[in-house]
Amino acid sequence: MEQKIGEGAFGEVWRGTLRQFATMCVPVAIKVTKMKEENKAMMQEMHKEARNIVAFHGMVIDNDNVMIVMEFVSGGGLDHHLKSRNVSVADRCSFAFDVSLGLYYLHSKRCMHRDLACRNCLIDTQKNIVKISDFGLSKQADKYKIQAHERIPVKWQAPEVISTYVYTRECDVYSYGILVWEIFNDARMPFEEYSNKTVRRRLAEPKFRPPLSPLMPDEIRIIVGACWCANPEQRPVMKDVAWILRKFIRHT
Repeated sequence: MEQKIGEGAFGEVWRGTLRQFATMCVPVAIKVTKMKEENKAMMQEMHKEARNIVAFHGMVIDNDNVMIVMEFVSGGGLDHHLKSRNVSVADRCSFAFDVSLGLYYLHSKRCMHRDLACRNCLIDTQKNIVKISDFGLSKQADKYKIQAHERIPVKWQAPEVISTYVYTRECDVYSYGILVWEIFNDARMPFEEYSNKTVRRRLAEPKFRPPLSPLMPDEIRIIVGACWCANPEQRPVMKDVAWILRKFIRHT
């Protein structure tokens, strides 16, 4: 490990070098965290050859501490990229498509990300590709009962998470809608004018959603509105979202 490049609620991230052969070294990101036993196999499964998931090189386990060796994505966080650059509408649509592909892949493996947001996506600025990262809250299951002591990112959560504390893949779909809102609002905080307490109280109201940016094309607005549906059974599956976005981008 060479240099500390980040720190969050679930551990530290360091930049390092992975020696693959005698003469070949690859820059990597190393996350030092604590991980439950059931999450270790899930990490390996989630990162297998997925273009829009940060590549997984391996892990080192030392008692409860785990060092996760991942692809180093030089462009850094998507949130920082959106805040610091003048990003075209076409690129914003492409970013939304990239994340939809990554989330579709996760869901195909019965994995729920549970913390989908621009801050947890990285951008490869050389290839202009966005990759989902940071799996500290992820679970491999059809649903998960959130424990009373768990901290959750309230402003990205679906209404049913707040009311029932049960998480499903449909909750990821709602969070994806919030992430797309972030993409078209330069990674601003959703519901920035409201406290977490107010958001918790009002989220069940179908019309209590962040105002959509005038930059957002109509086709994207329709997708976001469907993802934000108060009834989780009426939200689209990510396979359909990715297909619609792919078709839209190809024809623009």
